[in-house]
Amino acid sequence: MSVITEEMLRKMLLKKELLPGTSFAVSKNSLLTPAASGYLREHQIQVTVTDSSFLPARKTQQPVQSKKPNASNNHGKLRLELKKLQNLLSFYLIEETSMCAEGWLYFEYQQLWLKKFSQFDEPVSLKNVPAPSKNVCSSFPHSRTWQYSINEIHYQIEKICQMLEELAPERLSIFNLWAEKLQSII
Repeated sequence: MSVITEEMLRKMLLKKELLPGTSFAVSKNSLLTPAASGYLREHQIQVTVTDSSFLPARKTQQPVQSKKPNASNNHGKLRLELKKLQNLLSFYLIEETSMCAEGWLYFEYQQLWLKKFSQFDEPVSLKNVPAPSKNVCSSFPHSRTWQYSINEIHYQIEKICQMLEELAPERLSIFNLWAEKLQSII
């Protein structure tokens, strides 16, 4: 009996032995941990149970869909990345008392703007994004948790810029302007 863990699946995904949207063959004698099954579900990988007790890693993938993703799938991934940035702007690791109410309100407006921006069938502009007052910027906490949150936001912005460059270059300039304003504040 073998145990398949999330870490094993991550390594297989990094080595491209397992791809999102494929099928992962598991022997009847194997045990799939709950974290591993959640990881497979998150990456839209189907689990198929086989009778053999050992399967080489290269034979575990059977394409369920074509390898060339379509545009709507890519836009869906971009929407998910924008949603993640929205969630990061809620600063869930920071205590509510560590920033003034105006600071929290500013980030709520940014989240709403990102939500509108992620609707690709609607035009978007920077007109509705309010600029924060100077006392908002001085109320930001200066802790390791804050720095971690800021670094995650910067990383997510870079990731979205790369995706926009490929999928929606016409929206990239608007997003870059928004990101520059946000980054100058935080």
